[in-house]
Amino acid sequence: MTNHGDELIYLDHSATSWPKANGVGEAMASAVEAGNPGRGGHRAAREASSIVDSARAALASLLGEDDPRRVVFTSGCTDSVHTAIEGVVRACERVEPGQTPEIVFSAIEHNAVARGVAALVEVGRATSVVVPVDATTRVDPEAVGSACTDRTRLVCVLHASNVTGAVQPIRAIADAVHDKAPNALLLVDAAQSIGVIPVKPHDMGADLVAFGSHKGLRGPAGIGGLWVGERAWPVDGDREGRRIDPVRCGGTGTASEGDAMPDVLPLAFEAGSANVPAIAGLGAAVRRVDLATIASKQQLASELVEALHDRFGARVTVCGRADSGAESLPTIAMNFEGWDCGDLAQVLDASFGIATRAGLHCSPRCHEALGTTQRGGTLRVSLGATTTKADTERLLEALSAVIGSA
Repeated sequence: MTNHGDELIYLDHSATSWPKANGVGEAMASAVEAGNPGRGGHRAAREASSIVDSARAALASLLGEDDPRRVVFTSGCTDSVHTAIEGVVRACERVEPGQTPEIVFSAIEHNAVARGVAALVEVGRATSVVVPVDATTRVDPEAVGSACTDRTRLVCVLHASNVTGAVQPIRAIADAVHDKAPNALLLVDAAQSIGVIPVKPHDMGADLVAFGSHKGLRGPAGIGGLWVGERAWPVDGDREGRRIDPVRCGGTGTASEGDAMPDVLPLAFEAGSANVPAIAGLGAAVRRVDLATIASKQQLASELVEALHDRFGARVTVCGRADSGAESLPTIAMNFEGWDCGDLAQVLDASFGIATRAGLHCSPRCHEALGTTQRGGTLRVSLGATTTKADTERLLEALSAVIGSA
């Protein structure tokens, strides 16, 4: 085994993208000296507001949303998920005092959802139901609908598994939820999918969509967003018709005369000074999104899976891709006979300069479905916009050198 020097073969885009999209760093650097948006009418404040407004409009366009006000900036996808879950529960406590809301979520959810729900259940503010999945890691819409009751107020489903890349049938899930539990909202966690495949909340039937910047969008970490749909926050409706409440209070630069947060989107959810440099970087990244380029990486991932089977035979297990006709992101979870996935990831990094990720990937129930929990999870290889055929060939060569061919 030889070390390839400083050259890095980066195959961990599901954790974070690398390198970032062209123009992201420059946009962030130029915004460091920006003013505080909404805090004053002078030029510096106006320029900062323009940066924020432009990025918000770009995100709205990417989401197929005509009203940019429905895009709320957060500190990242986890913050977006927390804002949605906590906000819905608070609204339930306001509108239905004394009644405990039920939250339904799938077994493939990231810990951002699972732990947030568990914290509410622990203190008696919610109950929960977990919808199981099989080894394909695809969520059955009928199972989600069957899990809903007249107490269900929120359903959480990951758009695409961060472990196997399996893309979920969100439209069918939304129809099942709204048919069985018309008072429930559907929260879609698009952490893995945004910037990789189309994320159109209206087409999906979603009510809330959480996302971050630093993965498929190839933007900076520390910034994200929450799309808030009409069923969650009717713009022209009264407060009683709203099914999500703000979770953070503070200054917004407007409506400073009262103790309550402004009663309009997005300000109701955006307390405190905006992270203008990160928002500028996110805006630059969104303008570089090219779904056609990413689609070619899905094909490259399929070719890699085929090559893995051809080269290693029964010695490799590729998880969650049993149904070849189902859509998947360019993310592959695998295990090799006789190898600990963590050890293998370390060898690939140290001896071949190949970055992958091993473990449970913050989704323990997903690994229970895959049967990989006792193995410590899987070795995950995730392709991104900059991944080439040469990169995947280098991976195959490295694995052959370590494991040997079938």
